Amino acid sequence: MLISCRESKPTNANYHNAKALYEAAQIFNTRDKSDSIVLIDFRQKEDYLAGHIKGAINITRKEVQDTTAAISGIKLDKVSFEKLLQRKGIINGYRIVIYDDKMCCDAARLWWMLRINGSEKVSLLNGGLQNYINEGGELVTEVTERKPTFFKFAARGIGLEAKRQLVSSVLNKDGWTIVDARSVEEYTGKIFSKKCKKKGRIPGSLNIDWSYSVNYHEDQKFKSAEKLVGIFKLNGISKDENVVAYCRSGVRSAHTTFVLTELLGYPNVYNYDGSWLEWSSLDELPIELKAI
Repeated sequence: MLISCRESKPTNANYHNAKALYEAAQIFNTRDKSDSIVLIDFRQKEDYLAGHIKGAINITRKEVQDTTAAISGIKLDKVSFEKLLQRKGIINGYRIVIYDDKMCCDAARLWWMLRINGSEKVSLLNGGLQNYINEGGELVTEVTERKPTFFKFAARGIGLEAKRQLVSSVLNKDGWTIVDARSVEEYTGKIFSKKCKKKGRIPGSLNIDWSYSVNYHEDQKFKSAEKLVGIFKLNGISKDENVVAYCRSGVRSAHTTFVLTELLGYPNVYNYDGSWLEWSSLDELPIELKAI
């Protein structure tokens, strides 16, 4: 099913790119046919089948992972990803709106993959599925069927990806900041990051938990631009810096990448796909493990 709705005035006009966020009200408003979207439910299949937004298709995290990679969770290559989107019925030129039930944490991973491969019209549903329900949205169980398409990435993607070699080359280098988007317990080594080989963090990295960017215990939406600016400026991260974000597997750090680029307009932000899963597995790479 094709959903058509109006791009109404954003909740917070101070975001760098207000269209990067879609609101529940825009999903409800189907009277104006001025903009066409493809709605993606980025959750497990069983969750999708239990109830989803009408018209949404389902893509799971496993479907966008390279199962042949030595590190689990690594993204699909461009060609394989393109073929997946073709099978799912994604149409060139339509706005892609993604949601999950984790305050856009998982959804941001798919946003990142689309953006680095050249898609420009990609948005996250602000507040995710829970906010949609809280605002009166109803769920359906009918599976949305879309015919396969000949989807092609229209252009070269933007530079939002960091490889291990880049990260290791900029450790403690002027003009570069590395942001650890994990919990403080993972960052300090109090607990292991799941399936990782060692405790600790990348040397010199700053800890800014991804969840600080959302109203975690309230409406689950992104915080205002003013509050987000405060969070990152308080930690000394300016727009003049090159920023590398990482977490355990490049998912939470994709959320941080979304916040910095789309909501705050930082020009040079890179998500480290392998993240701590890869870094901790290589003995030649340095780690930092001490209390802060």
